[in-house]
Amino acid sequence: MPAEIEYLASTLIDLGIYDSIIPDLPYEISKLEKLQIIKFSNTGLTILPEFIANLSSLQFLSLPNNMLTSLPTTILNNQLLREIELGNNVQFNSIQSLNGHPSVRYIEANNCSIENLPVNLSQLIDLYIYRTIN
Repeated sequence: MPAEIEYLASTLIDLGIYDSIIPDLPYEISKLEKLQIIKFSNTGLTILPEFIANLSSLQFLSLPNNMLTSLPTTILNNQLLREIELGNNVQFNSIQSLNGHPSVRYIEANNCSIENLPVNLSQLIDLYIYRTIN
């Protein structure tokens, strides 16, 4: 991903990357203060960095078909985050970092290895978790 992406900070609200190998996100993304939507699908992403918390306008986070195992605890700082899609991250085993999140309403984690659910999600109305048995 080009480092120049930070120069779009004043206007960019939707960022989608599909079918491109990006195992790590560059720090420059943290400067996209108006970013509301992130869609990274089939990128090989292994870690969502803690600087995700800097994206104070983030409302929708879609990370399907990657290699994630969990979300950073700093995700609690994304106060406007409403929807999270994590499907087909087969090693993804925990959404506990969402415990106490004030605004998450929708979580989809199909074909993940979720072991425990957070019990303190006061706004959650839609939860989709299933695992395909091979």
